[in-house]
Amino acid sequence: MKAVFQTILGLIIDDWWLAAGILLSIVLTGGLLDMNVSPSAGAWVLTVLTLLTLILSLTMEYRRKTR
Repeated sequence: MKAVFQTILGLIIDDWWLAAGILLSIVLTGGLLDMNVSPSAGAWVLTVLTLLTLILSLTMEYRRKTR
């Protein structure tokens, strides 16, 4: 479990696209929950935004490596 946490933390520190996307996902989901959106809808929004962040991060990393 410690190794998984260290890997995730390393990815977030090394990849600012991932860090910014995760932070934005959490802030947007928190805002939706403050507007009385159901918790299950908030969880789905967080999941979708996190997956989109991961795709963006991987795309940017691929573009950087191919240059």
